[in-house]
Amino acid sequence: MLNNMLPNKIIKNNRKYTRKGGMHYSSKDYSNPFFVKKKKFNFNFIKFNFSFRFKVVAVLIFIIIMSLLWFLFYSQFFVIKNFEIEGTGKIDAETIKKITERQTNNKLWLMFPQRNIFFFNKKKLRQNLESGYSFEVLKIIKNFPSTIKIEYQEKKYAIIWMENEQYFYADREGFIITETNPLEITEKNYPLIYNLTTNKIANNQISVDPKYIQDAIYLFDLFKEGDMITEKLIIDQEVDTIKVKILEAGEIYFNTNESLEKQYEKLLILKSERLKEDFNKKTYIDLRIGDSIYYR
Repeated sequence: MLNNMLPNKIIKNNRKYTRKGGMHYSSKDYSNPFFVKKKKFNFNFIKFNFSFRFKVVAVLIFIIIMSLLWFLFYSQFFVIKNFEIEGTGKIDAETIKKITERQTNNKLWLMFPQRNIFFFNKKKLRQNLESGYSFEVLKIIKNFPSTIKIEYQEKKYAIIWMENEQYFYADREGFIITETNPLEITEKNYPLIYNLTTNKIANNQISVDPKYIQDAIYLFDLFKEGDMITEKLIIDQEVDTIKVKILEAGEIYFNTNESLEKQYEKLLILKSERLKEDFNKKTYIDLRIGDSIYYR
């Protein structure tokens, strides 16, 4: 009956039945499966017993590795001592060298000295150089153990760009190469373009539509072939217009949506057949509207 009363309990047989005073006793253990005691786990950690020889070898390896790291990154052997600068253009090689030397005094990730050739950041130097100059070719080479070599070729000048009373040499695509002093501009091989628009230089590049630059260069070359000398070319708020200021004469207005060469031919005919000696007395000549010519 006792077994029927505890149908869900687990019975463990440890001993036989015994009889005392007419009553039967059993040494069986009864356990409730819902209150099972958790077993205690004994964690036996593995103990490593290293030999003395192994410990000596491990210490020697550690010393060698640390010595090698110190030699590579902190010894004077890999400190940058030489700068080899080779290039073409108007950029002074000494200026490039000074910018490079200045960077060796900085640290990489605020920790590692860039005077060490391993930590010298070539990408950062490129960014610094290209922020102030424009290059066709720029190579930065680490010559171990202690030399930085820079090879560069400056972009070719195509125009002189005037904006906000500042003068810049720029290429045909409108990238600024370098700023210049107007008193030092003695060459007449580049068109001098005045930007009177509201679009100003941004990120080292001219913001005016590059088509105006190409057309201005083309007009400069056309006038250069003739007997008229251009003093400057003007790009202002008048849409599709470039104005050419003639030396000791007035301005010529060109339409950039029409053939510049045909407009120039109209100008030559006007100068040689109609105006003649009065040509230099005119304030402006407007060639922008079809076959008509307006002047004052």
